[in-house]
Amino acid sequence: MTKKLFLFITGIVIGGNLPAQENLFDLHETPYSCRGSWMALSAYREEGREKLYLRDVCGRRLWQNNRVFLLEPLLSDHVVSGMVFYTEAARIVAENSSGRMEFTFESPDVLRIRGKNNGMRLTLTAPYDASSLVIPVARGQWRLQMGGFPHFVFTALRGESQLVKGSRLTVNMVNEKYQRKEIEMVIEIFPDSTGLFEAAIENYYAGWAPQPAKYHLPFDDCVKKLSDDFETWCRHTPAPLKGYEKTWRLANYINWSCIVNPRGLIDRPMMLSSKNNMHALWTWDTWFFCIATSYSMPEYAWNACLFHARHQDPVTGLIPNLVTDVNYMWGFAYPCIWGWAIRKMIEHHPPIGTPENLKKIYDPLCKATDFWFLFQDDDGDGLPQYNHTNDSGMDNSTAGDVGMSIEAPDLAAYLVVQMDVLSEIALRLKRTKEAKVWKQRADTLLNKMIRELWTGTQFVARRTDDNQYNGQSRSVLLYMPLILGKRLPEEIRNTMINDLKHNGMFTQVGICSEHPESPLYAEDSYWRGPVWSPPTYLIASGIRECGDTAFAREIARRYCDNCVKNGFGENFDPFTGKSLKDRSLPWTAAIFIILMEDFLKH
Repeated sequence: MTKKLFLFITGIVIGGNLPAQENLFDLHETPYSCRGSWMALSAYREEGREKLYLRDVCGRRLWQNNRVFLLEPLLSDHVVSGMVFYTEAARIVAENSSGRMEFTFESPDVLRIRGKNNGMRLTLTAPYDASSLVIPVARGQWRLQMGGFPHFVFTALRGESQLVKGSRLTVNMVNEKYQRKEIEMVIEIFPDSTGLFEAAIENYYAGWAPQPAKYHLPFDDCVKKLSDDFETWCRHTPAPLKGYEKTWRLANYINWSCIVNPRGLIDRPMMLSSKNNMHALWTWDTWFFCIATSYSMPEYAWNACLFHARHQDPVTGLIPNLVTDVNYMWGFAYPCIWGWAIRKMIEHHPPIGTPENLKKIYDPLCKATDFWFLFQDDDGDGLPQYNHTNDSGMDNSTAGDVGMSIEAPDLAAYLVVQMDVLSEIALRLKRTKEAKVWKQRADTLLNKMIRELWTGTQFVARRTDDNQYNGQSRSVLLYMPLILGKRLPEEIRNTMINDLKHNGMFTQVGICSEHPESPLYAEDSYWRGPVWSPPTYLIASGIRECGDTAFAREIARRYCDNCVKNGFGENFDPFTGKSLKDRSLPWTAAIFIILMEDFLKH
């Protein structure tokens, strides 16, 4: 079966037949971007038709409308409806009844566009400020000054272009238009006599100057260069299992395309938590990315692991729970699984654990650990507390419904592991006295956690001031001490594992974030029901360390099989497996690769 197209999606040929092929991703769910870029393209169905937007994933647009420009196909001066999207890692195609537009990246900062039998209209759609301006540079070229946001340059490379709205304005005129919400930027480009147009959109953060050699790489060469980069990334990730090939490729694309180049506070290549709406660096997301890339990209993994140490508060040792290119969020103290992640990275790639590397991480990890005992233990009983369930990473967990602050078993377990890791690192660095102290502190906290938070049948999260807990909560947070493996007494770990096996919390999709029979369970409720990837991996890892490899493997298999069917959503419906919230999240993709490699292959 063939479909008449103007060009091949792979190995570009103008005119000809293309064998029908399956898209790599759904552009409505997964953005089109590339490694290093701060730009992304996404499709939305609005007003009864498909629309394509260029999005800016800078920190200033976090949780705002980040759709900067609407890109519409034109026939004469009329917008053409009925776009169909074809997607691959190195290019996307937007086809309609009269022609098509193709998009690729010449470099992370330059989006290249080629059109056949169509023109294109670019319309400003994102929030702007009073200093937004359109500045003509040369024929067919305009600087699109976005005020306090990163800026753009539009350049027509082939065809005829015109500025329809947004002609050069004085600052006073801009201010007046801004007050009336009338600022507009509209550029149109039309094909030449051969039916083709080409254009470039460049994104820049600070200064920009015209460079005659820019944008001279042929479009097809841009596609080839980008494809080679993606294939190189794929070759440096663990190979897929049979039946997982397509899903593995999508996982790699999501992770590869969510990396951004250094800018502002981000001083090295880092993987954003998403290029949809959550385009920032959350700490525990980063740890999972580090583990997933540690197999055969150890340099990237270790540099990413050190990133948050670079931004650690020097007084308290707190790691900011969120970093963007322009700001921090200090309001929450995210899960302290840093030590556990370092241990996993060294397991995957032992050369990571060199004395040189461990010296760099030891002091920051010590400070990050002590933070919880010095600043998150108001009653001074040695059991650190959460001041908000956001601190746990499980933002609206039912364990916190008793009221803040709470002394939670997951936090204590993470800290026990982290102090065990600090003891191991200290021994490698020949700091034997410090190693002994960390081991003693870990043992003390483990005993206190069991004495204060284990009821005899389950762990609970107790309110700090009066030891009350939410008896209705059946949150996955209460099972997180399984991360301790055989550090837990045998009776406790067996009770918890048997509960998960038989009490209905483990569905065909995975481990629910709240038991389905709990009165607090709710569908599509964030951490009150859906299946999430972090606890899946953490619990499976702990269960395997407890010795129940078959159950750990089954947890991993159900998770990975659901990703094959439903993609890489932020979380999943525990019964249908449907992706919920953000439909394209790198940590979900990263954990798919880890579980496939560590649990299903070996």
